[in-house]
Amino acid sequence: MSATATTILVALAALSSSATSAAATTTGSGHGNVIFNMLFSNFLLDVGGNIPTKAPVTCTANHSVCYNIYNVKEKFSLLPPWSNTSTRMLLQTPSPPELQGTEFWLYTNKNSTKPTIVDLNNITSLYTADFNEEGKVWVTIHGFRSRGNAPWMKLLVGELLRSASNSNVVVLHWAKGSSVSYTQAIANLRVVARQLAYFLHTLQNVLGFPMSSLHLIGHSLGAHLAGIAGTYMQDVYSTKLHRITGLDPAHPYHNLLEPVTYLDRSDALFVDIIHSDNTTILGFPLTVGIMDAIGHLDYYPNGGGNHPGCDVSGDLRCAHRRAIVFFVDSIRQECPFIAVRCPSYELFLQGECWGCEEPHECSQMGMASTPLNVPQGSRFYLITRDSSPYCGYQYLVSVGVSNTTAALDHDGEFGILLLTMVGKTGTADPIRLSDKSVYYRAGTTHKYVVLAPDIGMVTKVRITFVYPGHFINPMSWRLSQPRLHLNKVVVNMLGAEWRSEFCFETREQKSDLEYILTRVQDVC
Repeated sequence: MSATATTILVALAALSSSATSAAATTTGSGHGNVIFNMLFSNFLLDVGGNIPTKAPVTCTANHSVCYNIYNVKEKFSLLPPWSNTSTRMLLQTPSPPELQGTEFWLYTNKNSTKPTIVDLNNITSLYTADFNEEGKVWVTIHGFRSRGNAPWMKLLVGELLRSASNSNVVVLHWAKGSSVSYTQAIANLRVVARQLAYFLHTLQNVLGFPMSSLHLIGHSLGAHLAGIAGTYMQDVYSTKLHRITGLDPAHPYHNLLEPVTYLDRSDALFVDIIHSDNTTILGFPLTVGIMDAIGHLDYYPNGGGNHPGCDVSGDLRCAHRRAIVFFVDSIRQECPFIAVRCPSYELFLQGECWGCEEPHECSQMGMASTPLNVPQGSRFYLITRDSSPYCGYQYLVSVGVSNTTAALDHDGEFGILLLTMVGKTGTADPIRLSDKSVYYRAGTTHKYVVLAPDIGMVTKVRITFVYPGHFINPMSWRLSQPRLHLNKVVVNMLGAEWRSEFCFETREQKSDLEYILTRVQDVC
């Protein structure tokens, strides 16, 4: 992270502390939290732009504005839950449609680089747009201060088109409505969502697309835009969307007590969410994405943050964007993103949720996600690689420490284990089972979830004990070569039916020596 970014973060922390203290004196601590939310969300989400000033056409009712949505007058309330709540005190009036410049860009395999702009003010444009009426329709929606031709959007469109020969990809471009202050962009969501609902209804009624062929994919604020459109589809057209995928739905200013204002499981028959940003820097919470389980299936790759590779990218938005690249990778299907239902990420990493059987069901994250009958609020966890392809095959490695007299007398030792797995179809790269030194006490079992290619049933492992001693640390000095008393290693790949157990023939393992173990038929 640059010195400038660090300085800004420290300044935000100081400002938020002052704001919270001042607010607590006058109006209560909740107001200070709102000011803090505005400060850090505007920084992380790249706030900017001018707020439109054109006066809207006012409704006869108080506390609302009316706009024409494709020649249909629509009222937008300014009362709670849309504003004047503990989390939305500073929300503005939605901008008129003409200032938001919403456009629908159609891509097909015939026009994969230059889209057709569908003009909903002229219904005949639907017939001349050259939709593939036998194919699926994916609607992709960008978020705050992004645009329909952003590099990630082009990448997503390209992969969707390659996934099916008769596909339709519609990009919802609302750059003018999103390139304002963050609070104004939230206010603008309802107008654009109402336009989107009209577009989806027209696809169904004019071109005959069934709801089952429609799949909305939204990132950040775009995820909530999709959810609000889903509400409009039900309230205005008595139709429920088939599927909405939320890619790290934005957290700031979204009150989880008011589902109508954000994406949740009620907005479509199937709502799947990838949560990717629970970032903390210098102990300072910078969570941009919602961490609550709000969909039918909620996925938390790497626990929802701290993604491998983001720590060296220097990009503060890396975690928020990882949901996008994970989903793009899932379309390519180079390997599965299998996630496991578990109460917490810590328990998942400890191997306490394994086997894909109730209550630890498995589900694929991304494009291949399908409905699964699990309790509301369930969370699914998985680990990923640091670069594309981010997916991989997850293995549970259990290391047992002997409880023999010699092991108990020795008690244990600190160290790091390096493991190389050899399977029937290949050999994996060496894996560090832990980032930090672990104390391997006699009679204990240590479990690790690791990522590797599919190498078939593991038939052999090579394991090395690395002692982390250093000459400047007297506490790490040893009079003899450091050693462990391991008795077995067990390997199991998630989703596979095989289980491989390996026994140590030696009673102790000295540091920096490699021990080669062969799979046994029984148990150690």
